[in-house]
Amino acid sequence: MNVILDAKSWYSLLEGFDSPERLVERAASLGYESVALTDVNSVMGIPSFVEAASKVGIRPITGATL
Repeated sequence: MNVILDAKSWYSLLEGFDSPERLVERAASLGYESVALTDVNSVMGIPSFVEAASKVGIRPITGATL
């Protein structure tokens, strides 16, 4: 089972650089089954992340680094 447990989107200022949707697309292209979005001090990307993950069959895991 392939799982990414510490992905950061562009909602993590100075740490992430892709949109939540792009992170999901890339994970799907690499064959990952689950991805955890753990932006720093933000949960703004969770709605679009969960929606994108459900479209491609990836199990979304949500959280935040505080």
